Amino acid sequence: MNLKTLPIVIFLLNLMSSCAPVIEKDTIVCTTTIVADIVNHLKPPSVGLMGPGVDPHLYKSKSNDHLLLNESKVIVYSGLHLEGKMTDALENLSTKKSVIKLSEGIDPTLLITSPDFAGSYDPHFWFDINLYQDAVKHCSSELQKQFPQFKDTIASNTKLYLLALDNLAKDIDSMFLELPKEKRILITAHDAFSYYGKAHEMKVKGIQGASTAAEAGLKDITDLVDYIIKNKVSAIFVESSVSKRNIEAIIEGCDRKGHELSLGGSLFSDALGDTTTGGETYIKMMIHNSRTIVNALNQNHAN
Repeated sequence: MNLKTLPIVIFLLNLMSSCAPVIEKDTIVCTTTIVADIVNHLKPPSVGLMGPGVDPHLYKSKSNDHLLLNESKVIVYSGLHLEGKMTDALENLSTKKSVIKLSEGIDPTLLITSPDFAGSYDPHFWFDINLYQDAVKHCSSELQKQFPQFKDTIASNTKLYLLALDNLAKDIDSMFLELPKEKRILITAHDAFSYYGKAHEMKVKGIQGASTAAEAGLKDITDLVDYIIKNKVSAIFVESSVSKRNIEAIIEGCDRKGHELSLGGSLFSDALGDTTTGGETYIKMMIHNSRTIVNALNQNHAN
């Protein structure tokens, strides 16, 4: 090797080493931020593949992801095709190592069917706190099997987290007492809130379907504009992990027909936020979403 090029080679090797993820023998790898939040409440720490605001429906795995998945002790993912392009790879890995699918802890009769996922269900079960708790219990049970030395700690953490989720449910129910039932119409960027709507007696419509991989067409937008006007809906909501383009088209369409539609705020749907958003945990995300929805629809109701 030419001695003049040696420092460059050493630099490149060091750079590659610094970019590679650190794999511990007991690493738990999680797909989405919502999945990681469960694990971090039960058996921290975990490594997440998708960061805040990342849309799991469209996520394409990176080279580092494959290393993390293959070298991890446990993989935890949401399931029901939420992870889109990664689903097949995750199912294949389940034949080689411990892979926890959160949706397996939920009674299928409580899931909502979705035309966007042939032969499957709407994957956004976490918007029903009861179903989310079932996923937490399933995750806890599986983690206790994989980490018997931490079984008591995981069980204790699970009990505390479930209690916090019970209190969350009560707080959100109290918020919705402020919102008249006739004004409970939630319009969002994509159809991620069906479980939330069912839990709180809300009519829910999304511009896109349950998966953001399905593009909304002109007819979808036109039909939704007509629905909004017919039902006198006064506020619409964007999502932190979905483009605003279609929301803006809906607002413009209503404006052309003489109907004033305001932007009610931004909601978290398929991903949590970072620490600057107030939605960095599941509990904070649910409080933020509920308060944003109730305040916006109540404000417009008063007007």
